[in-house]
Amino acid sequence: MIIIYKDMFKLDIIDNSNLKITYLGDKTINTVIYCFNPWDIVTDKCTKQTFNTKGHWIIYNFDIKNKSKLVIRAESINYEFILPFKIEKEKNNKIICCGLNKTGTTSLAKDLKSLKLKQFPENIGHQFLSESVINGSYGKLIDSIENIDYDFYEDMPFSLPKVYEKIFNFFPNEKYILTIRNNPEEWVNSCINFYGEHIKTDIESFSKIGSYNHVYSDFGNYKVYNWIYPLLKSWNFNMSGDLKKNLKDVYEKHNNDFIDFMEKNNGDYIVINVAKKGELKKLSNWLGIENNKEDFVWTNKTKNK
Repeated sequence: MIIIYKDMFKLDIIDNSNLKITYLGDKTINTVIYCFNPWDIVTDKCTKQTFNTKGHWIIYNFDIKNKSKLVIRAESINYEFILPFKIEKEKNNKIICCGLNKTGTTSLAKDLKSLKLKQFPENIGHQFLSESVINGSYGKLIDSIENIDYDFYEDMPFSLPKVYEKIFNFFPNEKYILTIRNNPEEWVNSCINFYGEHIKTDIESFSKIGSYNHVYSDFGNYKVYNWIYPLLKSWNFNMSGDLKKNLKDVYEKHNNDFIDFMEKNNGDYIVINVAKKGELKKLSNWLGIENNKEDFVWTNKTKNK
């Protein structure tokens, strides 16, 4: 929706065929509405309205697409509104994947793209959003979700514990996905195999490491700055002692907290296990997207030890 003010009138352009005109004055006036095409020729289409006091009225099926001006003639004064060339169609629900890293998020992204949905780039999340989020700043994160060019979001920082609560506060009507593994032990082993020595070192010491090249997913080779640091810091677990038990606690707490939060707040969410038969069909049905495939293709699968 686009809102434009002109003296006594406020124009809300809802989409290419619907608009709302609000009269801000007090006296009774008669108005005539004209819509101009790009060559500024008055069309035959016009509408009339009498305002007895402050108020508004909505005009449905009023073709403003590709028109350059809209004129409200009130008394002997013309109020001209310059129109955008076109109004973007209403956006679809955004899809936010809140599953922890190593729960099949790459597989999820690959098949969501096969459903013609556009992914927010992982490298931007790693490089420009995660550090802000881990330091308590969410402006860039919110801006990224408001970007109409993207349909779904996964991996960091959307996968970090409790970040879904911040997102939900701004976007309570979007769709949320929790990806899980068959059991906690699978996730723990996958983390240890994938993150290697990073998961066994001191987090603060690791934060001092500079940038390094990262080859992952469909984004090729790009340079990132300490993307594992905000990941491990957000897990808030003890690297000493029983590492597997501590990681298991991270996994179970995140999943339980997410489900509890969504249930209490009536969130629109689904739990997906990409290794389970029929899960892609279940997901596409939930999204309301036609799809004949039943199962995910499990990408970046690691062997369990």
